[in-house]
Amino acid sequence: MRCHRNTVRSTQQSSGLPTTSTHRKFDMFLARIAGTITSTIKHDAYASTKLMIVQPITPDGDDTGDSLVAVDTVGTGVGEQVLVIRQGVAAAQVLHIDRPPIRSVIVGVVDEIQVA
Repeated sequence: MRCHRNTVRSTQQSSGLPTTSTHRKFDMFLARIAGTITSTIKHDAYASTKLMIVQPITPDGDDTGDSLVAVDTVGTGVGEQVLVIRQGVAAAQVLHIDRPPIRSVIVGVVDEIQVA
């Protein structure tokens, strides 16, 4: 998997970490930008952010699961395939905000997917 705008490399191997309250598996998935959200009144953590509706997809591009809202950190557009992280601590690190009310963040635009 190759991405542009941000350097992101992904493997399909499990981290091996137990999924408990103290050690949570890092959640990154492929998605397609399905739409945008405009909001004039929002929490301060969302100031100067672009909110997108993302639809999780398989490597073949088929929809899988429910769509969700994610903060765009890379400048995406509707129809693009992206990498999304869905974990609060990771979102805080990417956005450089302490304890934001944000769970999902777009961290890369996918140029190509090659499945062996």
